[in-house]
Amino acid sequence: MASLRALRAELLAQPPSEAAVADEQELIELENEARAGRGDRTRLERLRDRLELGQIVATGSAAGAAAVESIARLLG
Repeated sequence: MASLRALRAELLAQPPSEAAVADEQELIELENEARAGRGDRTRLERLRDRLELGQIVATGSAAGAAAVESIARLLG
């Protein structure tokens, strides 16, 4: 998913923090699942919720908004 890759790139541009590292790891795992043709609905919902609540550093960015939109489409 391009939106997840863009969000990861924005996270990498932020000053390092434990939260940013954890967020990046979550995005990597989601990206790997998507490439394998499977996705963990719970993980997608958790990421969407965290983005919507502003709990991820890059939430206010265009990449964050695009990721929320992509996740919403995947969840139906």
